[in-house]
Amino acid sequence: MGTASHLHIGSPRRLAAFAAIGVCALAAASAPALARGTTSPAHRQAGKIVTMHFYSVVASFVYRNADGTVAAHPPQKPEAGGQLEILENAYTGTHKSHSKKIVATTHTVCVFKSAKPEPTCDGQSAIGGNQLLLFHTPADSGTTVVAKDIAFNPTSLTIPADTATQITLDNQDAAPHNIAIKDASGAQVFKGDIVTQQKIDYNVNALPAGAYQFWCEVHPNMTGTLTVQ
Repeated sequence: MGTASHLHIGSPRRLAAFAAIGVCALAAASAPALARGTTSPAHRQAGKIVTMHFYSVVASFVYRNADGTVAAHPPQKPEAGGQLEILENAYTGTHKSHSKKIVATTHTVCVFKSAKPEPTCDGQSAIGGNQLLLFHTPADSGTTVVAKDIAFNPTSLTIPADTATQITLDNQDAAPHNIAIKDASGAQVFKGDIVTQQKIDYNVNALPAGAYQFWCEVHPNMTGTLTVQ
């Protein structure tokens, strides 16, 4: 099944978001294509605005685990490093009346940097066999800690329990910093690389619920609280 839609950069991202929370798994089991509807933006070409109306369906999608293996079914929760590949075929017309010939295809790859259903998606659409549209939709910003003037901001973080999470350190100081995490007993459960005047993404393994503390190993007075719930 399918619905009338317009081929544009927003639809693959929304489709990927649905897949991330398990809707695609249900759709794949029940039908070869996933119904969806979108709004109507315009495509600008050579100084002219051309609105393209298509009926599109999902031809296939594959979820790859972080180790590169193909999952038999997309998980209810994606894992950090997981990847979703989606292939859509588009036809002229509407759901009730559309061409039999495929006039456009869209291939989208969405990468999950954390276990949240907020992937970064890159895609390409071939129209008429010779036109290529490229698009990129970044994931939401996630959890970011700024190091500036030998202090962290914010000093209080909350992340989900039992879920791998990405924490970004944005070191704006000329001094070196990192983020390390210890639990209530004082045992270190995470240690990030030390960087100077740059951003770095830390992939923190799943932690059980509880109260934690994060700090900079170079400047132990730089501390913050981490709530895992």
